[in-house]
Amino acid sequence: MGYFGTGISENDTYLDVYTEFVTLYNKGKNIVDISKHLIETNSDYINDTSSPDFSSFWFALANAQWERKELNPDVYREVKKIIENNFDLQFWDGSDRQKRKKSLIKFLNKLSTERAKAKSRTKSKSPLFRKGDCLTFKLSNGNYGGVIILEVSLDEESDLELSLAAATRINSPTKPSLNDFVNSEVLITNFQFDNDKQAFQIIDWLFPYKPSKLKQIIEVIGQIEVVYRFSPSKNYGSSTGSFQWFTNVANDVPLQYKSEKIKPRYKDIKTIKELTQSDSWRYW
Repeated sequence: MGYFGTGISENDTYLDVYTEFVTLYNKGKNIVDISKHLIETNSDYINDTSSPDFSSFWFALANAQWERKELNPDVYREVKKIIENNFDLQFWDGSDRQKRKKSLIKFLNKLSTERAKAKSRTKSKSPLFRKGDCLTFKLSNGNYGGVIILEVSLDEESDLELSLAAATRINSPTKPSLNDFVNSEVLITNFQFDNDKQAFQIIDWLFPYKPSKLKQIIEVIGQIEVVYRFSPSKNYGSSTGSFQWFTNVANDVPLQYKSEKIKPRYKDIKTIKELTQSDSWRYW
């Protein structure tokens, strides 16, 4: 499971469970049936009490129920036991442990207070991205970065829109042009490792988490043709919430360039042309 912060929702398991709950709810399913479905299909998380995924599952389910004023007493008791017995804190160290503890206390206090108004169902919205979208956004160093959407697909089980996004090495003081995207390279980071043979290729499946916030920070420069048809059923990277993924990329690009001033970049190079124009490309 991937963590990207100490907040209750800042991990992949929480986002997966919560997003599926909301999707099924917006399709008209009742909360009892949704909860039963999630418990049945996430038995790996529920049965593995040695993993932080255990608590993240119950936190996501509890919050989704609470927001709709249908918090099941048994679910509430499970979350209360996890927090009061410090089960979740065993996976945290140092200052992060204290930050996580504050998040847990705040979360339990919220669940212990009835929400004033239940969240209503929302209608299906237009797709967040289109295949071939070239997106720019501000990096943490103030420059502009770039991401290309290689595929947009609908997950049949959850009815979630999934987008395969490739981060580029664009790091420009001005907004990049469409030609800059065409001639760019995939972002491959090795700043996290002492061993230069290790690296991350930043290409991942995204689901639309916090789309309204995401729309505030990105701009579509244009579209390019993507020849290859990518499938979520194949092992192309991981999946995560779109807003947090862009936030991570905004930090990773400057960190990678800074790292390359003192150690070599990863020897392998993958170009955007290779990804978009070849029908033989595969994720390594």
